[in-house]
Amino acid sequence: MNPFGIFVCILWGTVALFSVLSFVTVVHNNRRNLKRAQAVVIGKNVSPSGRTSTARASDAKTDYIILFSIGGVTRSLFAGQALYTDLQVGDHGTLSYRDGRVVGFTRAA
Repeated sequence: MNPFGIFVCILWGTVALFSVLSFVTVVHNNRRNLKRAQAVVIGKNVSPSGRTSTARASDAKTDYIILFSIGGVTRSLFAGQALYTDLQVGDHGTLSYRDGRVVGFTRAA
């Protein structure tokens, strides 16, 4: 095999190795700060969070905030629109959250 072929093989091997290591790091970090707790939904709020660079009224963004009681402590967390719409005040179950944002909520049976 010529030197250029060896160089290309080493280069592609290095790229593949770094790609796998990067993927493993991302998966590890995504699981790292996830917290779970029993919680009760005690309130819901929406708040405009500003506009995009186009400044059209139709581009206004909204923050969906859900208030939870976790072990007697009130905590407000950001949520996606679908979860915000689905949850109702009084729902109780297992809350999964990370960095001030709801990751999931499983209602108790």
